[in-house]
Amino acid sequence: MTGRMSLRRPLVVLAFVLATSLGAGPVLSGDALGRSPVTGARPMTGLWTGTVSIWRSTAFASQHDSVTCTAAAVQMMLNLVLNRSRHDATEQDAILAYEQRSDTLAESDGSDPAGWAAALRQFGGSRTETYHWERHASYAAALRAAAHDLRMTGKPVGLLVYGGTHANVMVGFKATADPARGGSFSVTSVQIAGPWYPRAGLDPPPGTWLSTSSLASRFNRYNERDGLSAWVGYWVIVAP
Repeated sequence: MTGRMSLRRPLVVLAFVLATSLGAGPVLSGDALGRSPVTGARPMTGLWTGTVSIWRSTAFASQHDSVTCTAAAVQMMLNLVLNRSRHDATEQDAILAYEQRSDTLAESDGSDPAGWAAALRQFGGSRTETYHWERHASYAAALRAAAHDLRMTGKPVGLLVYGGTHANVMVGFKATADPARGGSFSVTSVQIAGPWYPRAGLDPPPGTWLSTSSLASRFNRYNERDGLSAWVGYWVIVAP
């Protein structure tokens, strides 16, 4: 999501703000601990063992250039949800083009949480139609929400990392209790896939497990100022 160009689409920001003011904007969510479990709902990830992982190595997609991190993240997420293995630059470019018609950015070459979620809905059909962005007031709350949604749906969760300048995909977690039960729990480690790999210096090998303390150095408060100001200062996820 890094990079700059001159005033990409100033009217998109105006349209987005107008839609939000009319009640048609993205979802703003609170802490997962405040979500009441649905009676009779069964987690798509099966019996609780303390660890959930949906990762498959053939789902990994490396971004083909410096601005397609969200597009490659969408490609990985679609690979997991749709049980496919696409990695091509052509699809990434098509995803990014759609994201940029749906996001709030004025200058950045990449895309943002709104574009990321919109592309998942567009390219995954009915299997991904509920994807949306959420902002959370704390790191722990964002992780609990992500863990809850991954546990219940069996679908990956997007993480806006490095202040919102990069995209990672959460594909697994370990927790002190089952998020599906709706009570108190803590996430102790997270499994991620980052599309910058195999280039050095940004993302570990796909499927790496990180402790929550290690993840905190990359998954931090959103600080990008080019798009929607409502994200700034929050931990932002793209959830199913």
